[in-house]
Amino acid sequence: MRLRYTADYPERQEIIMGAQGGGRYHFPYDQMDPRPTESDPIYKIYVDPEVASEGVTYLLASGAEGTVLLDHVFSLRAERQRRDKPSRPRRRDGGSGRYHP
Repeated sequence: MRLRYTADYPERQEIIMGAQGGGRYHFPYDQMDPRPTESDPIYKIYVDPEVASEGVTYLLASGAEGTVLLDHVFSLRAERQRRDKPSRPRRRDGGSGRYHP
């Protein structure tokens, strides 16, 4: 999946990446390395052709550079879904009175 655009939202502490198919992906600052801060904000952010347009590279005001790949976004999303997924209630087996997972 190729990215078309990216944007920085310091007030929300996240970046947004827009894919060609119309998908929008949010990625929080606290998962980025190096992490942008109020004293060291993102100076420049762009879709990086060196990673086949499947990620963005950002430069901080201090000169530090980092890259966020779509794989990072997808793995963070999967981790959050796994963590937030409610456990299934146990069901009773046809009249035997025993519970089975």
